[in-house]
Amino acid sequence: MNAAGWLEAAAGGDGTTDLAGNTLATAFEIGVLAGSQRFQDAVSLTDPLDIYRFVLNQPAQFTASLTNLSNDADLYLFRDGDGNGVLNASELVGRSDGSGSVDEFFALGLDVGEYFLVVEQYRGSTRYDLTLTAVPLANDGMLPRFSPVTGYGMVNAAAAVAMAAGAPGPFPMPPEVGTLNPGAIALQAPAVWQQGFTGDGVVVAVVDTGIDLNHPDLVGQLWQNPGEVADGRDNDGNGFIDDIHGYDFARNDDDPRNDDPSEYHGTHVAGIIAARRDGLDAVDRQGVEYEVTGIAYGAEIMAVRVLDERGSGSGRSLAQGIRYAVDNGADIINLSLGGSGYSTAELEALRYAESQGGGGGGGGGQQWRPGPTTGFPRPLCRDHRCGNCGGCGRF
Repeated sequence: MNAAGWLEAAAGGDGTTDLAGNTLATAFEIGVLAGSQRFQDAVSLTDPLDIYRFVLNQPAQFTASLTNLSNDADLYLFRDGDGNGVLNASELVGRSDGSGSVDEFFALGLDVGEYFLVVEQYRGSTRYDLTLTAVPLANDGMLPRFSPVTGYGMVNAAAAVAMAAGAPGPFPMPPEVGTLNPGAIALQAPAVWQQGFTGDGVVVAVVDTGIDLNHPDLVGQLWQNPGEVADGRDNDGNGFIDDIHGYDFARNDDDPRNDDPSEYHGTHVAGIIAARRDGLDAVDRQGVEYEVTGIAYGAEIMAVRVLDERGSGSGRSLAQGIRYAVDNGADIINLSLGGSGYSTAELEALRYAESQGGGGGGGGGQQWRPGPTTGFPRPLCRDHRCGNCGGCGRF
C-alpha cells in the first residue's frame, strides 16, 4: 500500500459512474457525518481508488462497512494530520483488508476532525455498497473527550476512585512508596490502597493464553468455583466438568494453565491485576529490589484460556470464554488481546456481557508494530480500556 501514490491515480475508464474522486482534492464530499449514510460505486484496474471526505463535529463511535463485493476491495481510514494534502502510513486510523469478496468492516472511536475514507481495488473490478455510521459518544461532563481508541489518557486512580467514593478530592499518596512497582506509583494506586480499596470481593476473568496456577504471586489469588469439586462430575450443573479455577476453551478441558511455560502472557496480565502484596520480589536493571503488586491485589482471578501456546485462537473460543466468565460470576472481563477483522460471535458475546452487567476491559497500544490501527474487539469494549504506557510515558 502506497498511500502517497494514491494521489496520482487516474480517473476510471470502464464505463462505471464514478461518484468518488481519486485524490484528496476530488474526494466525494460527505460533509458532517451524523447517523448512517450509504453510497454505491465501483473500483477497477483503471479506477482503483474511491476517496470520501467527512467531518465529525463531536467525538463519535464510527463504523464503516463495505458489502456486496464481487471481487477483492479493501477499506482504509486516514486523517491528514499535518494538513499537507498527502496521506501517509502514519496517518492511517483504521483498516479492513480481508481476502476475496468478503465484507469489510471496522469500528473505531473518533475525535472531532476531518477524515478520508478510501476504498481500494485489490483484485479485479467490483461494485460495492459503502455504509458509514457515526454515533455521538456520551459525555458526562466530568470525563470529557472519551474515545474507544485512546480512552481518557493516563489513569489517576487516586482521583477516579475518590470521585466514585464521593470524596471531596483525590486521595493523598502515602509518604513511603519507594519500593513499589513504578507502574503502581504512576497510577497513584497506593493512595487508593491506603483508603482500603484493594479489589476485595471482585472477580476478574483473565481471558487469555492461560495462567500459571502455581505462580507464587498468584497462589491464593485465584477464583475457586464454589459449586465444583475435582471428581470428574459437573457438580454445579454449569455444563463444565471440574472447572475449579476456570476453563480452557482452546483445548476444551478443565485445565486453564498455559501449555508452554514460555508463553506467560496470561500469567503476566493476571499479575498486573492481582499479584499478591508480599514484599520485595524483583530486581531492576540497577540491581535495586522492588515490590511487584497487582493494582487490585485483593481481587480474585478467574482463569479463562482461549488462546493456544502461540497466542492464536478462534472467535468462537473467545466468545465461549466471555460467556463462561459472565455466567460464572465474573465482575470484570479482561481482554488483553485483539486482532484484525470482525467477529459476530465476539460482538454478541460482548453485548451479552453488557446486558448482564459485566464490565469488559480491552487492551490497546500493546502491539509491537507502530501505527494507530485498532484491533477487534477493543473498540467494542465500551466499559473500560487499558493501554500500554512505556517508560517514556507514551501510550
